[in-house]
Amino acid sequence: MDLAALAAELAVGHPETGSYDGNDAAAADQINAVNRTQLRSLTMADLREWAAQNARGLKVFRGITDGVNDDVKNLCYVADRMLGSDTTTLHPGDPLHASLIQGLVVGGVIDSDDAMALAAQATDTVSRADELGLGRVRVGHVSEARG
Repeated sequence: MDLAALAAELAVGHPETGSYDGNDAAAADQINAVNRTQLRSLTMADLREWAAQNARGLKVFRGITDGVNDDVKNLCYVADRMLGSDTTTLHPGDPLHASLIQGLVVGGVIDSDDAMALAAQATDTVSRADELGLGRVRVGHVSEARG
């Protein structure tokens, strides 16, 4: 347990709920509550699962030849190559990956519902402790961090 990081978090407060309770057990419950969302990288298995729904994979494949311009065709080619790879990941929060997804929407290859479904698939609900990399925080950890 990184007690320095825990102490800093306890001093600053939870970004959603504010100050942590003065009672160590209550504070441990607060920091362990699963109430935060974060994006994670999608494996290609995840991405293929998404692409298998609503003909998304076919839309991307067809866009290689039917895209409205060369930029859209190129994005479709890249997306199709990603779908065929087992070693690539896609992180919707990464600026380059986000621009790829947005380009497919703007180019009319997929719609905004498709993009939102992809983001939803990459969204996990976690605790503040997990978000900070602390793991499960116990009452004794809070007591020790508070000194």
